Amino acid sequence: MTETRLQPWIRRAATGLALFAPVMLSLSPAAGQPDNSAACAVGGNLTPDQQIKNCTVVILSDKTPPPDLIIALTIRSTAYGLKGDLDKALKDLDLAIYVDPRNAVVFAFRGTIHGKRREFDAAIADYDEAIRLNPRFSVAYNDRGLTYVNLGQYDRAIADYSEAIRLEPGSPISFNDRGIVQLIKQDFDKAIADFTEAIRLSPTYASAFQNRANAHSYKGEYDRSIADFGEVIKLVPKETAAWTGRCWMRAVVGQLPAAVADCNEAAKLRPDDPACSTSGALPI
Repeated sequence: MTETRLQPWIRRAATGLALFAPVMLSLSPAAGQPDNSAACAVGGNLTPDQQIKNCTVVILSDKTPPPDLIIALTIRSTAYGLKGDLDKALKDLDLAIYVDPRNAVVFAFRGTIHGKRREFDAAIADYDEAIRLNPRFSVAYNDRGLTYVNLGQYDRAIADYSEAIRLEPGSPISFNDRGIVQLIKQDFDKAIADFTEAIRLSPTYASAFQNRANAHSYKGEYDRSIADFGEVIKLVPKETAAWTGRCWMRAVVGQLPAAVADCNEAAKLRPDDPACSTSGALPI
């Protein structure tokens, strides 16, 4: 679903940029520098193209001090990433690291780009360096965990997620991510416990509800699964997978009219997907 794993590196980028926020929000043009360089910042309604344009002004100015240059390169890299231009995104981060090879945040950013390019060994090397530079960098542990998941190294992933949770116990993302690995390992009770904690920390976390619904279904706890899919639908009414999932669960427990209604709703949302039709989705 959209909130869960879709382009997770973008979600991480937003998290990492928050570490820069106090500086970025004050980033302003130096004397003689065009005023639109002040728009080289996160937030607002800027498109990626506008961010690229404005940050390029900062990057090319010989009046930009190194700390601001690193920030501008990182923001422009993220904008390139949003446009799908991962080569340019990577080049900007390479330059930022050249300017400051002791910046843990930039190494973590580059790790996310390597991960998006499926260069997992390079991603892990960057996260390793970020953690070496800042051993309390919970986001780097969490993102290295995601990379280990992509490599199928689930125990290492769980270890990294657990360390991220130890460092930042209030992060629902780490609990949700660890729960996903527990689900892959078919340790359903641990998965449900992690999703439940993610929901406690963030009661509108639709992905955690959907993941917990799936875990309940694997345990044969169909009523609980139906309830969790219902929460997803309340939070994200156009989440097709939730309508289809609840359709299945209702069919399994014999609630056929309600199941058909759910599958019909899924078909309305995705009319070209056979899996969302009543005949395609219902397990009967």
